[in-house]
Amino acid sequence: MAERIVELHAKGRTASQTLPYDAMDAQGWHRRARVVYTPPPSLLASYKPLVSATFAKLCQAAAGNVTEDGPIVIPVGDLGLGLALDEDRQPVVSVEAVALLQLVQTTPGAADVALEWLAPLQQSWASGQCFFVFCAATGWRGCFAEHRLWSAVTLRESSGTILKTPYAKPVVRSWMAPLILDDLAACVGKALSSQVAATVAEHGYDGAPDLVLYRREPATLWFVEVKSATDSLRENQVNMMKQLSKIAGVHCSVCCPGSALKRMASAIAQQDSSDESQ
Repeated sequence: MAERIVELHAKGRTASQTLPYDAMDAQGWHRRARVVYTPPPSLLASYKPLVSATFAKLCQAAAGNVTEDGPIVIPVGDLGLGLALDEDRQPVVSVEAVALLQLVQTTPGAADVALEWLAPLQQSWASGQCFFVFCAATGWRGCFAEHRLWSAVTLRESSGTILKTPYAKPVVRSWMAPLILDDLAACVGKALSSQVAATVAEHGYDGAPDLVLYRREPATLWFVEVKSATDSLRENQVNMMKQLSKIAGVHCSVCCPGSALKRMASAIAQQDSSDESQ
């Protein structure tokens, strides 16, 4: 079952510039410092048909020999994935992506049958859609969600109700494939997904956790806020997780590197003490 603090095992590094996987030439470097991680070879292989010719050429050596590095996951989408090359021409992904991959592969769960609709979707559902993975060995599904998943759920069930987000409806619809929304409802129940979406909307979508993981047996909905070694938990994030934890069948955790475990535990303990004193 989900723990309140989960250690992220991958080791990150700071990149001062990165080249997005869909850049058409090597002039498109993004110059800003951010923490990045080395992607598993199998993930790199999954996105190889989608990358630009420039990207493929630069990372050809790194992606040459692909070996399985854990239970097989089927990925879809790139929003939150952060697939890029760093200044050393090495492929990298975001901290949220490596956390999601670790959690779906290593968290105990009941094996599930392959999702027949997911493989065909993988061929067409990429740029601009939320990063989603499924691991048949554990039964866990997960996605880079923040407010996006719950905006999509709300829009689908609202029958035209205006969303409390600054995004146009076509943009919201583009984030999540309808088949993924169907799978979420089938696994955890439409009532639970709707209740969670309403809770997130009630708080203005502010502070919605980075990741959402779920499985069919037993039906579980797990929120995970991901932090790098230098990040801190914001008050709105703690408040959102506190509200979500009140819902039956929902669990909330923080995933961070070992160097930040004590600091995250202290932040959660302070919030617990504050709640008890009120």
